Amino acid sequence: MGSAAERMELVPEPRLGIYVQDRRSKRARRRRLASWFILVSTAFLYGALFAFLPPAFIPALSLPLVLLLLLVIWALPATHFAPTRTMAWLFWAFYIALIVWPNYLAISLPGLPWITLLRISGIPLTLLLLISVSISISFRQELRDILSEVSAVWKLLVVFCILEFLSIPFSRDPFDSASKVFISQVDWTAIFFVSCFIFKRPQQVTRWLYLLAVMVLIVCGIAAWEWRLGHVPWAGHIPSILKIQDESVQRILAGGRRAATGIYRTQSTFSTSLGLAEFLALAAPFIIYLFMSAKRFSVRAGMIVLLIIMFVTILNTDSRLGSVGFFVAILMTTALWAGVTWKRQKRSILAPALLLSYPGLVALFLAATFASHRLHRIVWGGGETQFSTDSRLEQFHKAIPLILRRPFGYGAGKGAEALGFTNPSGTLTLDSYYLTIALEYGLIGFVCYYGMFIAAGVYSFRSMLSSKDSKYDILIPLMVSIAVFIVVKSVFSQQDTHPLVFMILGMVAGVLRHRREYEQGTSASERIP
Repeated sequence: MGSAAERMELVPEPRLGIYVQDRRSKRARRRRLASWFILVSTAFLYGALFAFLPPAFIPALSLPLVLLLLLVIWALPATHFAPTRTMAWLFWAFYIALIVWPNYLAISLPGLPWITLLRISGIPLTLLLLISVSISISFRQELRDILSEVSAVWKLLVVFCILEFLSIPFSRDPFDSASKVFISQVDWTAIFFVSCFIFKRPQQVTRWLYLLAVMVLIVCGIAAWEWRLGHVPWAGHIPSILKIQDESVQRILAGGRRAATGIYRTQSTFSTSLGLAEFLALAAPFIIYLFMSAKRFSVRAGMIVLLIIMFVTILNTDSRLGSVGFFVAILMTTALWAGVTWKRQKRSILAPALLLSYPGLVALFLAATFASHRLHRIVWGGGETQFSTDSRLEQFHKAIPLILRRPFGYGAGKGAEALGFTNPSGTLTLDSYYLTIALEYGLIGFVCYYGMFIAAGVYSFRSMLSSKDSKYDILIPLMVSIAVFIVVKSVFSQQDTHPLVFMILGMVAGVLRHRREYEQGTSASERIP
């Protein structure tokens, strides 16, 4: 029989054989042919759907491709490298295109959305942000640290994004709403997170401020040229590749006049005169800040001249919201600067004198608006604006029951359709962005959206009060600009400047994080600007 060791050697060990596919077998060939047939047939049918279905179905058909792209980004291997430099260049390109390039001058291909400069820079920017979050541990950690300074802001933003997607099934046109939600993720959400990362570095904040001043001057220069011509300068000179045969674009190129007076209303690079006025009102606190913080007389003189040019341009828009926003910016910035300066410099004479006289100055200004017909018309409007006021009140009363009826709203971009209010020319209109948000995303969406800006203002105010020097006085114009935005949105519903406001939200987070690191001794001392 042999020994036990010999018997163990004779017993074969159970094991799996090495798998080698027999490519010559009929079964393997049939399997390969079936796989190729399914792949080619699916690709052909998928492409045919793009070709034969109406353009409204493109967002739904693109969804599998988007999900596949996100899956690929999620599966990327971890590394210490993140494409932050390219992301920064795209961010600055987006910032410049947002203000100095008319968004309606774009490439329009059949069956595709407009190919605008904002989308050319914004979509790759969003992809690079997702890639950086996916592959770089250090990028994720740095972004997490920055967001911890404004935890309420980013949490409200995330909830609002969820509500945006939840509102799509409730829309009358889900495909169109899905397209608008996608655009908002690029122009708002991605811009906020990228701004958080970029503006933690004070030199980038300084660059943003001076670039804003230059672009304000360019926009006002174009507006003055437009005022002289009676239409935008590029009307009639647009290359065929950038011409969009759309009724809304034709209205923009034709220019706008107030029906009651016939006064031409400048719009410069924006789609309406109200959009231009809103932008100048939002930019005013930063120009005032550059005047107050500049060390050289030439810079201060330049900022004063620029403020005068801005105010004249706002007058040429014939817009009350621009005038009110501009005056709010001046009054709030002056009051906050005086209060903070008095707190830091107990021996200061100008700051307490200005702050103590502030209620009287405000009362004097309000009295002047009623005593002067010209000033009253600028701030409160005249008989020619009464129709606009009555329309807004009517829209408000009509919207309340509609908002209470649909807790998740009527879908992105469908607020005006749900309200059904038309102007004398028969065009659907919705004047207040308060109503727009509430109609499109419900009351919870309204609270989340405006809660973001209120929370950012509270964070800025708390940090400003505890600051012991002027290093972070940039928080003053940031807070004032947010306040101006909230005021203006009560009477203006368009979204031309919204990416700029989300940049400001990100800047609040970046500046607060830099301040914390500086106080902890982990960041270099750098002054803004």
